[in-house]
Amino acid sequence: MAGRLRIGGENACPPEDVGGAPGYEEFLDALADLDNSEHDELKAWIGSSFDPTAFAVANANQRLTPEMF
Repeated sequence: MAGRLRIGGENACPPEDVGGAPGYEEFLDALADLDNSEHDELKAWIGSSFDPTAFAVANANQRLTPEMF
């Protein structure tokens, strides 16, 4: 895929080891709910703020085609 760049996209990629699609959904639910029993543990695990709607074309291009950058 050399020479191709992404021009758009949406949403952040799930963190490593989140447990696939079902785990990511549970992760997002727990982060959004301060009363969730796993909220504090998951905030500590992620280590920083996490915006599930964040997307940066430049970052996606660099991660998917590092040889071009």
